[in-house]
Amino acid sequence: MSSKELTLNRKDLARALKLTQKSYLSPGYCKKWNIPFSHSCIVFTANPHTGFLGVCTSTRDMAVHISISMSGQEGLTETLMFAVMAQDILPVFRRLEGEDIQFRIHEHRLEVLHSFGSFSVPLVEEGLDYFNAKLSGLQERDTPIHPEMEAASLRSVLNRCAYAMAHDSLRPVLNSISVRTGGDTVDFVASDGHKLVRIQK
Repeated sequence: MSSKELTLNRKDLARALKLTQKSYLSPGYCKKWNIPFSHSCIVFTANPHTGFLGVCTSTRDMAVHISISMSGQEGLTETLMFAVMAQDILPVFRRLEGEDIQFRIHEHRLEVLHSFGSFSVPLVEEGLDYFNAKLSGLQERDTPIHPEMEAASLRSVLNRCAYAMAHDSLRPVLNSISVRTGGDTVDFVASDGHKLVRIQK
């Protein structure tokens, strides 16, 4: 496999990694509870046709997918998926400098180049098929729905719903807020079995 090269804005990538840092598991936890190894990884999906790099993490009950733009790509003609251990890349990435950084993807390792040098981390192959199948399942909808709300409005709605959520670990379904949409409105519903909140935006 010849190396592929992506050019990314460091601040955009840092923001994406910060948003995903709570949605992966440690390798030891995955091994202890027989959870697919991909849940301890950060999975990147580079799409040369759209010009975006997807940054994905997943636990048993949570998945985060963030897209950032690629300012350059070399040797990339089709969608490329690769993964690294989250604990390998996150501590080092916080110390990177410069405006742009480059991902150079080799056969078994990812090389990250920045203003003052570079570092390499091994690529992870175990569990990628599972992650790919899970991601494909989330993308089966032919016509995706993209509701948009102002951040302040969404924060207000979630804060108003939070008090009605259950905090009982025996009822995990009630420990969440149900979000339903269709047409021009979005419904937010939370209940702990006694209190019920429904907000429509």
